[in-house]
Amino acid sequence: MVTILFISLKNINVEEPQILDKTFDIVLASAKRQGGILNKMLLFDKGCTYLVVFGLPGQKHADDAARSLLCANDIVNRHAEIELEASVGVATGTCYCGIVGHPHRQEYTEW
Repeated sequence: MVTILFISLKNINVEEPQILDKTFDIVLASAKRQGGILNKMLLFDKGCTYLVVFGLPGQKHADDAARSLLCANDIVNRHAEIELEASVGVATGTCYCGIVGHPHRQEYTEW
């Protein structure tokens, strides 16, 4: 059982490394503060997406869903302070957590 935050930053210029550094720092600090793990950062031509996971093996808390909502709120508020809009989707459920992919391109993921 895990809770995953899907954080989408729209109208962000992905070619500005200083802005990306700020968003990364915000998401990482918020996740750490609540006991979550920043799993992925994905850059597209239309924006930036982060995945933060709560409840991974060895990192479980009885209140992971509540922690994820506190994290989501913090992320939205801190991005507003730097005039960026963050939208967050939250999903809780049972999923596979482990290594997937071809032996030459494996990664740890939630599925």
